[in-house]
Amino acid sequence: MLPIGHSSAGFLISQLKKPKPNIKEIIFLIFCANIFDLDLIYLFLNQKPLFIHHRLPSHTPFFGIFYFLILYLIFRKIFSKKIFILGIFASLSHLFLDNLTYILYPNISTNNISWLYPIFDPQNNINTNLLNQKGNQYTTEFSSVIPYYLNQKPALMFIEIILFLISAIIFYTKYVKKPKKISD
Repeated sequence: MLPIGHSSAGFLISQLKKPKPNIKEIIFLIFCANIFDLDLIYLFLNQKPLFIHHRLPSHTPFFGIFYFLILYLIFRKIFSKKIFILGIFASLSHLFLDNLTYILYPNISTNNISWLYPIFDPQNNINTNLLNQKGNQYTTEFSSVIPYYLNQKPALMFIEIILFLISAIIFYTKYVKKPKKISD
């Protein structure tokens, strides 16, 4: 799943908050929905293949605990506990959406998310030795990702578009569109 799908999921989860979340809360929850992709920054800067990030320890619920401890320590005076709970759901939505790749395309993608790492990793998905690989232009450039998804994983792209459209409609109706005044 691409950042647009994860961001849309984070926005949709933010809408569970009552009363309506403010912009800081929405941005925080969108960030939480993308937090597991922070490892892409390291891979990109070090010219490593981007596709390996699902197989790194940083892409597991175990690491999610560390991410959330850091976020909680930084933002505990800014956000309510309700927002942090929604943040946990937003971050887990990331792993669920990534897991769709392996459900929809078992022949293309065989190594799914290691939900029980480090306790249990039956397929030996987590492989830090992959960090020793050097990437080529195709595997290290973000510009190659969209064509790859369109050609190899169209169902995932369709899900991303649907998530985005639903999010855009909700955003427009709740945050942009002005209610019409009823004149006497």
